[in-house]
Amino acid sequence: MSRCNGRFLHFHFFTILATLCFLSSLAVLLIISPAFLRQQYARLSADADTFSPRERLELALPAVAYLDSFQSPETAVATLQTQMLPDGTPLYTTSELDHLLDVKQLTDLIRLANLVSLLFLLTWTSQNQKGI
Repeated sequence: MSRCNGRFLHFHFFTILATLCFLSSLAVLLIISPAFLRQQYARLSADADTFSPRERLELALPAVAYLDSFQSPETAVATLQTQMLPDGTPLYTTSELDHLLDVKQLTDLIRLANLVSLLFLLTWTSQNQKGI
C-alpha cells in the first residue's frame, strides 16, 4: 500500500469515527434539552391522579437545566435539593440526588465528547482534504 493510500484510509477512518461520536453525542444532548421536553410533555394527556403535563414540565425543567449547566455536579445539584412537591415534600430523595450526580457527570462527558469530535472534524478535515 502506498503512503498516499494509507493516509487516505486514516483520514476516512478518523473522519467516520469522529462523525459517529459527534452525531451520537448530539442526539443525546438534543434529547436532554428544554425544547425536546416541552414537545414531549405537550403530547401527554392530563391524568387526574397525578400531575398535569404543565405541572410535570414545571418540575422537569430544573432537572434539564441542571444537566445542561456548566457548573460541577456537586454545585449544580443544590438547585434540585431545594425543589419541592406541591405538598411541601422534597421532589428528590437522597438516593435520587446521588444518582443525578452520576447522570450529570455522564452528560458532562458526553458534552465534552461532542465538542472534541466537532473540533476534530473541523480541523482534521479542513487540513487533510487538500492533501488527498
